[in-house]
Amino acid sequence: GLHDAFEGRFIVGRDFRPISLVANFIFQKNSDEEGRRFKFRYAVGVKNSFNETIGMGVELDGETKHETGVRLTPGIYTTLTKGLDLRVGVSFGLGDTGDEGLSLRGTLLYAF
Repeated sequence: GLHDAFEGRFIVGRDFRPISLVANFIFQKNSDEEGRRFKFRYAVGVKNSFNETIGMGVELDGETKHETGVRLTPGIYTTLTKGLDLRVGVSFGLGDTGDEGLSLRGTLLYAF
């Protein structure tokens, strides 16, 4: 079901034209998990830009306690306007955690 959650991210990245690298350190607290501490997750990604507006890349993400396993998401990145990017990819789980199903992921990112 649906639940409320609080999530914070610390994101660092660097462009090495045409390659970009990014790392996310994520903490999350769900309101429906009584007494549970924050979950800590991570994501790292690399993107190769073909031109100013489009590129392809891959992201790897998971939890630090490995409760949900690690997911790999290859995708297409596009810049819609200055500061507004869209990423779409197909995500799949790695390992024996029961999280091996495919899912479509999309991210709309606004940088300021």
